Amino acid sequence: TMWRKIKPTLCKDERQIHEDIDIALHIRDVGGKICFDRTNIAMTSTRRLVQKPQSFFLEYPQRLIRMMITH
Repeated sequence: TMWRKIKPTLCKDERQIHEDIDIALHIRDVGGKICFDRTNIAMTSTRRLVQKPQSFFLEYPQRLIRMMITH
């Protein structure tokens, strides 16, 4: 399965990565494809934005940039 292919290569430090983006990048690296499914609807929360705006606006973008550089 795709999970078995990428699991050993996933980044472990959650303070440095966005796990969903990391998974997508590793799938791409082994030749997998990420597809958009219009029927998949997910609920989201504004909890982090409301409770920790500095985390949302500063930490997350910095983490994304660092992660993209390392990949």
